[in-house]
Amino acid sequence: MNGQVEAWFQAEIARGLFALWGLGLKFRPLGESDVKVRAQSWAEFLWAGRRWSEDTDRFRLRSAFTTLAGAHAEFPAPQDFLDVLWHIPKAGEAQKLLEKGTAAERRSRAKAAFERIRGGLKDLGAKG
Repeated sequence: MNGQVEAWFQAEIARGLFALWGLGLKFRPLGESDVKVRAQSWAEFLWAGRRWSEDTDRFRLRSAFTTLAGAHAEFPAPQDFLDVLWHIPKAGEAQKLLEKGTAAERRSRAKAAFERIRGGLKDLGAKG
């Protein structure tokens, strides 16, 4: 990954900022050209020093903008965006969390695994 902002990322940032701009939040950019300039600077700031993947992050970016739209009366700063974004799991992570099940299900699987191990150890002791 090089230092140049990838097109998909730039497009998602612009899409999100235009959506926020359309909500009429306080301190929003004055016009479309201002939104475009802000989108460019946001994209450069957010891209720098971070690893982004279109496959895992496109949904997260959109979700963060949606969250900001419902939570702010003022046009957000990039740090506001990052504060929201870090709480949104990457694609696949949410599914992995769901697959792990509830705490009771995890305890039950752990207990079953322990019993299989204990049974295997008993079998080893009986053979020796």
